[in-house]
This record gives sequence, structure tokens and C-alpha cells, in this order.
Amino acid sequence: MSTASRVESIFVAAVILILTIINVVDLSLIAAFKTANQKLADSVLLENKSFETRPTGIFSGASSSTQLSADTSGWKIYTDKAYGFGVRFPRDWQVKIVPSGIELNNSQGSEFAILQSRNEKILTLDDWFHESTVIGGRPTAKASAQSTRLNGRPAYKLDSGLEPPNPLFEVFVADDQRRIFALDATSANSTDTIILTIILSTFKFIPLEKI
Repeated sequence: MSTASRVESIFVAAVILILTIINVVDLSLIAAFKTANQKLADSVLLENKSFETRPTGIFSGASSSTQLSADTSGWKIYTDKAYGFGVRFPRDWQVKIVPSGIELNNSQGSEFAILQSRNEKILTLDDWFHESTVIGGRPTAKASAQSTRLNGRPAYKLDSGLEPPNPLFEVFVADDQRRIFALDATSANSTDTIILTIILSTFKFIPLEKI
């Protein structure tokens, strides 16, 4: 075999070897990519599942949590004669009147809304909640809300379990006339998460003659 032929054979063998290595690397990368994607999908499904089934903390205005021990004496007080409730909120927050209630918000984007929900059948809170959280015979995500008490009144509370900025919790409570109110909180940061929890602890129904 001539020198040129040997060089050509070596060149061809080298090219084949390089292509083989590239193919093996590509297959390895594809396998790793699929594995990573599967792990990501599994984690998302796990997070969704835990969100739907995670037991929520039971709220109480008499909680020993340090988060609820803040002094609110310097806060503003809002009382609503039409709906018969009162709530305290920080002085740098604003009140927005909306058709079915109010919205409290600050410049950071956090919000605490108190909105009346429809209850044409004048159901009790328990009956209304169970009817409202089952659609087509199947419970919705809100059906996992925990039965609790808010300043002595029966309530249902659903914690999102999400880090801010995100919805924080949703609470359903009824007055003596079976008017149902949804108390929704959205937190922009960890500090506001504490403030929103304290705002919730100050919510009370007030007899009209005392407003």
C-alpha cells in the first residue's frame, strides 16, 4: 500500500471514530435531557398535588403566633354600614370601594379584599360552601379549605402555600343574615404576608346600631 493510501485509510478511520463519538455523546445528551424533563414534570405534579391536599393551618384571632401580636392601635379603622363589618389596616394603605365590598391595598401591590358572595338560597355557611365548591359532582380546589373560626365565627380558610408575590389566602365567613363574604389576600412580600394576616385577625361583623 502506498503512503498516500495509508494516509487516506487513517483519515477515513479517524473520521469514522469522530462521528461515532459524536453520535454517542448526542445519545447521552438526549437521554439526560429526557431524564431532566421527566424529573421536572414529576416535581410539578407533586407540587400541584401537595397544593390541593396540603392541610391548611387553622386560623384563630386568639392565636399565640407572634405574627398576630402586633400593635394595631395606630392603624386606621374602616366600618361599612351597608355590609355591617369593620376592619383595621395600616395608615399607609388605601381603601377602594367596589360594588360588592372594599379592597385595601398598598403601594407594593399587596391587597386585602372583602367581597360579598352570592347566596340567593340564603344557605348556611356550611351548605353554601359545600354547594359552591362542588361542580359537576367533583370537588374544586377550594373544597380543601379547612373549617375554622374567625373572631368567634365559623369560617373556611384556604391557604395557597405560595411564596410572595402570590395569592396568600381566602377566607369565607357569614353574618347573622347569612350574607357570605370572601376575604381574599394577595401578598407582594414577606412583610406584607404578616400584615395581611393581622388585618384578617381584625375583621369583625358589627351591629348596625354600633356603626
